[in-house]
Amino acid sequence: MKLRCVISSLAFPLFLFGCGGGDGDASPNADYKAPTFEQTSGKIVGTYYTSWSNYYGYTPSQIPAGDLTHIYYAFLAPCPGDKPANEMNSADKQLAEVCKGKKVGEAIFADPTAAFGYRNNNGSRYTGDITHLTNLKAAYPHIKVLPSFGGWDLSGPFHDLIKTQAARDRFVSSSIALLEEHPVFDGIDIDWEFPGGDGATNPDNDPDLALTPEEKAFEKQAFTELMKSFRLSLDALGNRTNRHYELTAAVNASPYYINAIDYKNVAQYMDYFLVMTYDFFVTGRMMLGFTRTCMTMVAT
Repeated sequence: MKLRCVISSLAFPLFLFGCGGGDGDASPNADYKAPTFEQTSGKIVGTYYTSWSNYYGYTPSQIPAGDLTHIYYAFLAPCPGDKPANEMNSADKQLAEVCKGKKVGEAIFADPTAAFGYRNNNGSRYTGDITHLTNLKAAYPHIKVLPSFGGWDLSGPFHDLIKTQAARDRFVSSSIALLEEHPVFDGIDIDWEFPGGDGATNPDNDPDLALTPEEKAFEKQAFTELMKSFRLSLDALGNRTNRHYELTAAVNASPYYINAIDYKNVAQYMDYFLVMTYDFFVTGRMMLGFTRTCMTMVAT
């Protein structure tokens, strides 16, 4: 499959900070429906909706889907196997809890409570993000909804599963099973931060996490193989369901990370690369700068 488009940036995740969890299934903007725009550019307009947003009162039913082509549901994750959790990292601890008894690479919802519903303190019930996304898609059939695997806090397991063919196959097959179980989803988004390391698994935080040059080279090649496996499996699923399932990947725009992915060879398997054109300057650096590109910078 040919790469159809490379977008320059992503919309930010949708947050609305409130004073409680999802208020049952009420929609504060139930009487308002944004006009649907006509998308003629061939590009996508997407946003991440995070699984924790409903706890702050922002549910998928409030997403202005008429202005979007894609929603990326964040985050899901591959399981890390029986690795002990980092007790100082709440996301790591939660992942270890959800992944109890599961093998490395098994695909899971990182927060199944948010995904499938819970009862609020006031007695009302939130039916879950998946139900809300399903209803949203029924109202806006053009929208594509993809589960996003990884993110900053949940990308560590990629370094584990990528090491063996068995774990990679397990990740692909369990992800496909998840799509079959939840037909609201239109594909897979891989938000591995980052192939070759230096994301949250930064050796500056833990020297044991440092990858050797050989390991970095292996992850570069294995990332392509993983995307190939996904493409073949998604196409096979599509043949059974008469649908096209998209395969996308969020990638870093920094020159430091560009060579960590073999774009020339992997592009044939992808529908889109979602280029993260931000985080060029972050806290901890010894100089100030814009977090994203505001202008062309010319060396003098």
